[in-house]
Amino acid sequence: DCQDIANKGARKSGLYFIKPQKAKQSFLVYCEIDSYGNGWTVLQRRLDGSEDFKKNWVQYKEGFGHLSPDDTTEFWLGNEKIHLITTQSTLPYTLRIELEDWSGK
Repeated sequence: DCQDIANKGARKSGLYFIKPQKAKQSFLVYCEIDSYGNGWTVLQRRLDGSEDFKKNWVQYKEGFGHLSPDDTTEFWLGNEKIHLITTQSTLPYTLRIELEDWSGK
């Protein structure tokens, strides 16, 4: 996950490939690296309503939207990928939720 990316020396937020233990292949995620060296795997990004989030179960399972290196697009990572990430370790995970209104407040 993105904490592993940060632990390996990454200091810049952006797109990285990760391969959770039970994943058949690696996949692309957006990692937010904070000023303390913590790596956060971004599961969802909503910015301006440009991506329709009214989707069916299969779409939520597989993920939708597009990841961008400059973090300017909306997406849902996908339930299957989230499951692979969060079940790979006996260590507890921390969920960080950041909410803003459409004006950034």
